[in-house]
Amino acid sequence: MKPLSRTKRRIYLIFFALVFVVSLPLVILYARGYRLTLSEALKFGRTGGFYIAATQSGAEIYIDSKLVKKTGIFQKNVLVQNLKPGSYDIKVVKDGFHTWTKTLSVFSETVTEAHPFMLPENPELVEVPPYLSDSGMPTSTPPKASLINTLRNPEYIQAAALFSVASSKETALKSGTSTEILGIQRKLSVENRDGRLYIEWLGKSADIPSYFCQYEQCKSSITLAGLSAVKVFDFYPGRGDLLIIAVSDGIYVAEMDDRSAQNIQPLFPGKNLDFRIDGDVIFIKQAKRMYFLSL
Repeated sequence: MKPLSRTKRRIYLIFFALVFVVSLPLVILYARGYRLTLSEALKFGRTGGFYIAATQSGAEIYIDSKLVKKTGIFQKNVLVQNLKPGSYDIKVVKDGFHTWTKTLSVFSETVTEAHPFMLPENPELVEVPPYLSDSGMPTSTPPKASLINTLRNPEYIQAAALFSVASSKETALKSGTSTEILGIQRKLSVENRDGRLYIEWLGKSADIPSYFCQYEQCKSSITLAGLSAVKVFDFYPGRGDLLIIAVSDGIYVAEMDDRSAQNIQPLFPGKNLDFRIDGDVIFIKQAKRMYFLSL
């Protein structure tokens, strides 16, 4: 094959140089979130997206009723790009779990974060019997009076010890006040004012969680709506944006994110319930009966 002539090499060099000069601004615009829109006239419009940090594999993620992704075992987080600025309805669905929904806004050149949570519709609670049988198996049947102290279930004793001292997360009505502050966790404090919860960010403004902000406007406190007369509350293990709450008709998990209606999902229904967290296990007490649930 004959080598290209000097003239042809110059033509190719000039051509590719022109392509580079013309395409470079387009590449930069694309990287910054601009997209070409077809309307009455061709024009560039800035776009944004969502980062959805799902917690369940096999969950379907919908945006404005359109399925955009089904999460896998290893890939649960979803990045949705090239969305025009505006409000979108997000829904995360999985059989056997409560559905999570949220209306969030997309802003130009910005990725909006969403952190869904989904509780099982029928969580598996395990009762902790108070006694041991003659063979050493846990049982709810009391032994002979003379053997009650020697046949107490040690797991029940350990669980009961969690409830022996009033939780620091309970409303302090017994002491004559109506305010109780939950110990700070992840630079968040939760305050119970007459059975209603108020969440405040105590850290640096640069580190404030995304759900305190809409675009570049951030606030320092959030009120938990939808649940009142809160008796006991605590942080959901492993999540700084969720609270476990006991009210008169059961135990619930509620999100702090109030960028739209806060999701509240039932964990365990029932009257006169109390709970304590020990590591990643929640212990639930109803009268003298004790249960545990691994989260």
